Amino acid sequence: MPDTTAVLRCAVHPARVARDRCPNCARPRCADDVLAHGEDHCGACAVEPVEGGSRTFPERVIASGLTVIPVTVVGGWIYSQYVEVSTFSWLVPALIGVAGASASTTVWQRGGGWSRPAVVIGLIAAVCGTAFGFRLFPHGPHDPLHPWHVVGLPYLCAVAGSLLWPIALGPPRKPKPADGPNPGR
Repeated sequence: MPDTTAVLRCAVHPARVARDRCPNCARPRCADDVLAHGEDHCGACAVEPVEGGSRTFPERVIASGLTVIPVTVVGGWIYSQYVEVSTFSWLVPALIGVAGASASTTVWQRGGGWSRPAVVIGLIAAVCGTAFGFRLFPHGPHDPLHPWHVVGLPYLCAVAGSLLWPIALGPPRKPKPADGPNPGR
């Protein structure tokens, strides 16, 4: 009767029999990978991006947008409790703006720093959260657009809070990498 046990193959070199498993990712690796990469990792780990920095622009927009949804909903609900309270009616939207820009930036650029599109997504979340708070107001929903002399300042504070994040509270902006040496300058 033939032996039907499966032979474990290297994750990087499938034609080779695996010697052990990678201590980093637990993928099977061959003897050549053990010699080449030592006890740190395998060939597959060596070529993977370190922190998910290879996401495309649409993927970043979607990830940031999904991240700010809870900020929008929870922030709007909290704001609904303070719509007609003088100081908190502008302070809470500003805090929603800071939270939205912070959450969006964190997902947008995992390596730190901030970017304009992430702050814009946080700003949109803050404005939507403020509008949501007006609609959830327990003593009768307010129209999120009228009268402007009542709803204008909270919206401006939401925008200001979103812009406060990158200017004063957030991590410094990452510089763009240089294209290479420029001998002409």
